[in-house]
Amino acid sequence: MFHKVRDKTPELDDLLPVIGCPVPCDSRVTSCLSGFLPQHSVAARNIKMLQSQGITHILNAAHVGLDVSTRPTYYYCLPVTYHGIQAFDHPAFDLSVFFLEAANFIQGALETPEGKRVLVHCAMGLSRSATLVLAFLMLRKQLTLVEALRTVSVHRNICPNRGFLSQLNWTSLSGKILPGSLQLCPVA
Repeated sequence: MFHKVRDKTPELDDLLPVIGCPVPCDSRVTSCLSGFLPQHSVAARNIKMLQSQGITHILNAAHVGLDVSTRPTYYYCLPVTYHGIQAFDHPAFDLSVFFLEAANFIQGALETPEGKRVLVHCAMGLSRSATLVLAFLMLRKQLTLVEALRTVSVHRNICPNRGFLSQLNWTSLSGKILPGSLQLCPVA
């Protein structure tokens, strides 16, 4: 049904069956690829789980308001590197401005000797964090949007909102980040 061609991307309505939206919240900690996990806020606040999973880096895609009550100081007792992105889970919110920033953080974490375990989270672990993990897979692992959706949804229930899917679709189609049309430098 889908072709691995960068100049022909599926319509948004074609993408929803790939991930099975809508989906229930999933409280399990899951690893989609070696080293990083899209997750929700409950896992992000569970210090014992973070320690047992060997989490070394945390990317909070809900670092705004009361969505998720964690900040760098929340993890004072853990040897983790924290990065927060102030994103709202709304179709009109332009999350694509953070795609490259998030991809660079995840890639940098995976390349550090002490790293290799990244928790990417938001409030529910379905939309914002999933979108940033999908963007990472597209930008750094050169997966198509459909391949990225399948890779992540095999391991975790995800449901990026239609606005985020549209931004990912545009990025997949153009090979560029929408705002400012920043050219991407793929990592081999």
